[in-house]
Amino acid sequence: MATTLAMTETPVGTIPTIFKDLRASFNSGKTKSLAWRKRQIQQLFKMCDEQKEVFASAANADFYRPSAETLLYDCGVVSYYFIL
Repeated sequence: MATTLAMTETPVGTIPTIFKDLRASFNSGKTKSLAWRKRQIQQLFKMCDEQKEVFASAANADFYRPSAETLLYDCGVVSYYFIL
């Protein structure tokens, strides 16, 4: 049986406080550095590039999705944005 999650709206009046708290957290150094984030993106690209056939095969086996579709839409999008 599938479990559904109830979605609640964020009251507009609370958004400035949420933003302020997030900005303070970022500025405190709790979050990862830009260099760390860039390295993660590089590793994501590398994984998609090296394992694209595995992803395509799995998507075909699980969802009967044509390999070309996975290579183009999933792996290709990661490659496209990495190049930018």
